[in-house]
Amino acid sequence: MPQVSRRHDPVRPNALDVFTDRTGLIEAFERLLAAKQPQENNVLVFYGEGGIGKTTLSQKLHQLLIQQHSKHPCARLDFATAGTTEPDTALFRLRQCFPAFPFPTFTLALIHYAGRFHPEAPVITQTAPLLDRAGPYAGVLDELLKKALTVAKEAPLIGLTLNVVKSVTDTSQILRNWYLHRAEPLLRNLSGKTQQELIELLPQLWAQDFRDGLVAMSSPDELYNEELARSLPAPVIFLDTYETLWHGGLGRQGEHRQLREEWLVSLVGELPQVLWVITGRNRLHWQPYDPAWEACCEQHLVGSLSNGDASAFLAKRGITDPDLVATILEHAAGVPFYLELETQLHDKLSPEQRLPEAFGGSHELVIERLLSHLEISEAETMHLMASFGTWDAALFHDAVQHFGTGYPPSACDRFAQGWSIEQPAPGQWQLHNEMLLHLQQHDQRTRADTFAAWHRWGFERFDGPLAVREAKDITPEDGERLRRALAHARHIHDPKELCCWFNKRSEHLAKGTIWRVLVPVLEDHQQWLEESFGHDHPEVATTFCYQAYMLRTLSRNEDAELLFRRALAIHEAARNPDLQQVATCLYNLGILLHDMSRLEEAETLYRRALAMKEATYGPDHPEVGSSISGLALLLRSRGLYSEAEALFRRALAISEAESSHDPLEVAKCLNNMGLILDDLSRYEEAEPLYRRALEIKEAVYGPGHPSVAITLSNLAALLTMLSRFEEAQSLYSRAIAINEGAYGPDHPGIVFSLNNLARMNEFQAKFQEAVPLYERALGLLLRAYGPVHPSAARVQENLKRCQEKLNPDA
Repeated sequence: MPQVSRRHDPVRPNALDVFTDRTGLIEAFERLLAAKQPQENNVLVFYGEGGIGKTTLSQKLHQLLIQQHSKHPCARLDFATAGTTEPDTALFRLRQCFPAFPFPTFTLALIHYAGRFHPEAPVITQTAPLLDRAGPYAGVLDELLKKALTVAKEAPLIGLTLNVVKSVTDTSQILRNWYLHRAEPLLRNLSGKTQQELIELLPQLWAQDFRDGLVAMSSPDELYNEELARSLPAPVIFLDTYETLWHGGLGRQGEHRQLREEWLVSLVGELPQVLWVITGRNRLHWQPYDPAWEACCEQHLVGSLSNGDASAFLAKRGITDPDLVATILEHAAGVPFYLELETQLHDKLSPEQRLPEAFGGSHELVIERLLSHLEISEAETMHLMASFGTWDAALFHDAVQHFGTGYPPSACDRFAQGWSIEQPAPGQWQLHNEMLLHLQQHDQRTRADTFAAWHRWGFERFDGPLAVREAKDITPEDGERLRRALAHARHIHDPKELCCWFNKRSEHLAKGTIWRVLVPVLEDHQQWLEESFGHDHPEVATTFCYQAYMLRTLSRNEDAELLFRRALAIHEAARNPDLQQVATCLYNLGILLHDMSRLEEAETLYRRALAMKEATYGPDHPEVGSSISGLALLLRSRGLYSEAEALFRRALAISEAESSHDPLEVAKCLNNMGLILDDLSRYEEAEPLYRRALEIKEAVYGPGHPSVAITLSNLAALLTMLSRFEEAQSLYSRAIAINEGAYGPDHPGIVFSLNNLARMNEFQAKFQEAVPLYERALGLLLRAYGPVHPSAARVQENLKRCQEKLNPDA
């Protein structure tokens, strides 16, 4: 949670410490706390503009609770902290706020959720924080983490894992009690849940563990019950910077906003025992979830400080001259940040300089006055670091050293003691937002060349690694680098240059497996484009296409279709439509509809795209080859093999031509050509094509990319037909592991490999091994597309046939 760090001086009170001395607001908190009933939901909301003191109010009330009401368990979470807005990570951070509570059932479900849907998440890859403070449950959870990293993806936390849990929990009464009442019922119902169902379940389990933790503080062997709850002091949870939940992308408005906060509404509803104190810029609007929330939420506008409160603070700081007080009060206008600035300035002036004319004026003038009294090196460093927004010690060192501000580069911690610097997360710092905005605007206006130099250096620092990153080496950290580079690029590139750079980077990073990380960066870029150019600009359409591609990859097909169609509409409605862009949109939308088995619609789009590209580029251009491949794949799906083969050969010839040689396009064409030869039972011709495609993909992407898995599965299917079962099984297993690592084990992209591996087992009369593979493949298809999808029908038919062979008398 952000902590305002400041130089410690016990004699001189700081405005940010005492600005919450607002009698009415504190009385509201004290009143609700005293009257709290465990069966009634109570949410205390403080809202208001930036700089008015909401965060400080939250900190002060938290401090007051610890000092005066220490029996009440309490915690404070700031949503502005990086990585705190997604439900799974936010709940995990909130779990860490209560170190005395083990949260075993929530952690069990979180392991399951992360293992299935986000195996790249730190909660799985960095196990220490997850097991920290787990108390007697640590041994159980450690075993589950091991399973989540190995067999859990095959049969997530069920079967073998039940035995693991039971064997470990047999060691103590408290663990047996937990196993019988919590763990076993959860595990038996966990594997069939979708991602959305698990997101909805996590707050319930967090609340359940929290209630058990409350009781365990006084009765360690008891589980939660209402009678015990009435005797316990009410817990208090402070949530700050609430608006961050929907600050980016689709979460900003309307029904999409609910996607970002619904889990929290659920959590609050599950814990009426807790007094929730929420601070943010806006009133809460939870009535759409349930009209009863209107009565449960007591909401207070945090406005300007009264003259009385402000005068009392000034007196504590030794400012009592009536004229001086009047000047400061008039120009600070009750805003705590600017009142503190004036007192900081007062302390730096000699007594004879403390005249009314030395104070007041615009907020910008007040900031500049104070900066003029800092040491030159400190003031210059504040200007410099404002250009970065957030920094760590390494960035501080390199920036200060490079630009020679005069401040010691290794003294980041000392610099961070400035009163206007906040710490949003361990090892990270940022300027107070009011100071940050002023410095950025001032520098852009008064010394544009220096301002541009700072941002150019920042851009190169974050973009440099991206410019040379190979596809096989892309990591989630590259998504954050792109976000930081984009922030700097907006200050140094003209819009056209910026879009060209960003599109190039997005297209390259999409070759990795960090789509979830890239989606919010694209949403932010889209918002900036719409604000800069309007809603119907071609660059907005281009960004829609990149977003849609990533959503399609994540199997969010309906969202992807909406964005593809919006992009197509923008390009087609342009005064002078760019036929290249229109054709690209048509082709990409065709691919999506092909995936969704809407073949007639897809074929129409493919043929339109191909005609446009041939007219625009000529018959032998790589773009034409790409469209030919798409149409050929669709014709193959319809069983039109002769026409498909002719198109595949044409596409392969185009891709291999020296003038358009792209190894990945060659690999794609080789793979597709292998498919049609496979269909025609020309296996000896197909095998070398698959192997050549596999070699190219592994060289470009590395061995763990989903595109590699596609060719592995195709080659394994061919080897099955040649009765080379051992090699085929190895390839299938590798393909499944790759896709699970990239997408999570519930993505429909795994179905092809699962179904074919099952068919191979069935071909060898290994019906017992084939049935669970068919069942898993069918479950994935039904959850992703519903029962009407043609692939679901085919897999269901395969499953039924195999079950009949396994149990002929049934």
